[in-house]
Amino acid sequence: MLEQLIEWDKELMLAINHANTPFWDIVMQVASYKYSIVPISVLILFLLFYKQNVKRAILFVAAIVVTFAICDSGSTILFKYTIGRLRPCHDPTIMDMVRMLEYRGGQFGFISSHAANLFGLAVVSAFAIRRRWYSFFIFGWAALVAYSRVYVGKHFPGDVICGAVFGAVVGMLIIYITGFIQSKLKQKGQL
Repeated sequence: MLEQLIEWDKELMLAINHANTPFWDIVMQVASYKYSIVPISVLILFLLFYKQNVKRAILFVAAIVVTFAICDSGSTILFKYTIGRLRPCHDPTIMDMVRMLEYRGGQFGFISSHAANLFGLAVVSAFAIRRRWYSFFIFGWAALVAYSRVYVGKHFPGDVICGAVFGAVVGMLIIYITGFIQSKLKQKGQL
C-alpha cells in the first residue's frame, strides 16, 4: 500500500511540475521565494498592533516566532533527517523528468518546511487577528506557497500535505499554550 501511495505521489508531482506556462512559472517562483514572507509579515504586524492591546499583540508575535522555530526545526530534525525521503530532483527514478525552477536544495524533502512554517503561521495568526478576510487570505497564501513547492520541483505533494498538517498541529498547540498564558495574565491583571 505504501509503495502505491509513493508511486501516485511521484506521478502527481510530475503532472503538477509539467503543467506549466511562462506566466505560472513566474507566479510560482515568486510564491516559493523565501523572502516573499516579508510583506505578509508586515501585514500581520500591522493587524496585530492596529487598535489592539499592545501586550496581547506582543504575546501573539512571540507565539508566531515560537511556532516558526518549532515548525522549521521540527520539520528538519524530526522528519527530513529521520525519514530521509529524497527530493524529486534527487530521486533516481524521476530526477531526469523533473523540471527545476529553483536550485536543487538539500537531499531530503519530507516534510516541506515551507508548508509547515506557513500553515503554522496561518493557524496562529488567523486565531490572533480574527478577521474572516484575513483567514481566507492567509490560508490561501499558505496553500499557494505549498503548491508552488511542487510546481518548482522541490517537493512531492505528500511532502507539502504532511508539512501543512504538521504546521497546523503545531499552530493549534501554540494557540492552546498562548490561551493558557493569556488567561493567567488576565487573572493577574497584566493583560
